[in-house]
Amino acid sequence: MNSTRLNSEEFLSQEYTQLACFGFVHLKNVLSMAALSEVRYALDCAFSDASSGRTNSLLEHGGASDHPGAIQEMNHLLKILPTLKRSPLLAECNDLVDRILSRPTMPSFDHAIYKQPRSGSVHWHQDQAYKDKVKKMQSVHVWIPLQDTVPSMGCMQYVPSSHRLGNLRHQRSANGHTLYAKLDGRACEGAVQVTANLGDVILHLPQTLHSSLPNNSDEIRKAWIVHFSPYGYWEPLLPQNLFWCVQKKIRLLSLALARRLVDRESDN
Repeated sequence: MNSTRLNSEEFLSQEYTQLACFGFVHLKNVLSMAALSEVRYALDCAFSDASSGRTNSLLEHGGASDHPGAIQEMNHLLKILPTLKRSPLLAECNDLVDRILSRPTMPSFDHAIYKQPRSGSVHWHQDQAYKDKVKKMQSVHVWIPLQDTVPSMGCMQYVPSSHRLGNLRHQRSANGHTLYAKLDGRACEGAVQVTANLGDVILHLPQTLHSSLPNNSDEIRKAWIVHFSPYGYWEPLLPQNLFWCVQKKIRLLSLALARRLVDRESDN
């Protein structure tokens, strides 16, 4: 769980070991400031356009009496903003993941989260829960802070080695956009808060339990998150995932048919 600063172009065996053991790894000062500034400007413009109603791609959740600020989110920005595909920042992150996994990867999903001042926490969850068409995601998820992010600003927190728990049950929040894991207090024991500065990244696995703290500051906490997979956007079309989806649909249809038969018998 120690933070790591990279100084080699070779396969990053130590970082791979940390990621495999703990489910996340914090890498310090690995991104260029110019690349970060370029992406932050592009995302600021995208969120400004969405907030003003010029696009309909903005999701908002959160907002409560104790934390009235909204948590704003935009998905699939690599598809919305062509400039992001060509950004040096994307290439730098892609290179990091390739070196850690020792194999080529491609983006498979991305989103940005802007936590407004006085906004609440993002609840504990596994990213795997959002991917119902993939039996087991094979991606690595890169969390990129667009400013220094301390606990009071809503930093990330992780449960070490929680990726070994398997797929946990999740429920959909009242807003309909987000999922959260059903946990008892013991499941989050030993959670680690990660203060990530501009230029840092945090990598985590799809089944790693993570959340973020409330943003109690007067600034917007900005982050871009990119998933990198050996199969990119094609991962849901792998044979094992297609077969798994068919099996799941058959189970659901069987359950629905069984309920109908029970209802008919009770009517009679």
